[in-house]
Amino acid sequence: MLNPALLRHARTVTTVDRLIFSTDYPFQQPTRAEIDTFFEHFATDTDRHKVRSANAATLFGVDPLTP
Repeated sequence: MLNPALLRHARTVTTVDRLIFSTDYPFQQPTRAEIDTFFEHFATDTDRHKVRSANAATLFGVDPLTP
């Protein structure tokens, strides 16, 4: 779920460098607007980029996408 309360809780126990965006597709199918609203809760474009793709790229050892 794209729940801001859960995101706030996650940020109290870890840093943005350890968060990865995902959905439970096909069971959860957020709209583009819902995803954009969710990412507004991150303070900077750098944080958004980390959660959208850079953290996963680091985890899997691949080159990150250019923001």
